[in-house]
Amino acid sequence: MININKKYQIKISNSNQKQLITLKIYNKSNVLNGSWKWLNSENVTSLMDKGFKKNTFKDQLNYFNKINRSKKDILFAIYFRNKHVGNVGLHNINYKNKTAQFGIIIGNTNYHNKGIGKKVWYEIMSFGFNQLKLKKIYTMIVTTNIPSTRIARFLGFKKMNKKFFLIKKGKKLNYPKFFLTQKLFQQKI
Repeated sequence: MININKKYQIKISNSNQKQLITLKIYNKSNVLNGSWKWLNSENVTSLMDKGFKKNTFKDQLNYFNKINRSKKDILFAIYFRNKHVGNVGLHNINYKNKTAQFGIIIGNTNYHNKGIGKKVWYEIMSFGFNQLKLKKIYTMIVTTNIPSTRIARFLGFKKMNKKFFLIKKGKKLNYPKFFLTQKLFQQKI
């Protein structure tokens, strides 16, 4: 993982200044807690480039070790009221071009549609632009993933013209790429 204190956290408060969401550096305990099973859930991965094969504990442990050694990735565990509900990260960080790829998963479906994703997206964009000094952040969203598309557009992401597709269960899904610059970034939510 990039050079950052392993205890680094981002605390997200609601309008009452009550802390509900904390982003903590992803660690081995996040693998051990069984969250790797999220990637085997059709409800979680149907609109993502995940879930093509059965995920195992060993697969997730290998992924953790890869991310932990990487100098181009940073991954956070998303905690809502101290419960691990998802993961979010910036990947393929290019320090020369100052770009990165954004990815998020709210794996615990009990926490879908609660506004967690929007707040987390915002905080990770702020972190990328302000802490990592990135100039552009990319993401890809299946066209039918309306909640993620709404969040991306709200924050200022622009859709790129090039066509991308994702083949999933024999279906060809539109999978456009979006980009965000600090100038486009909606600074308040």
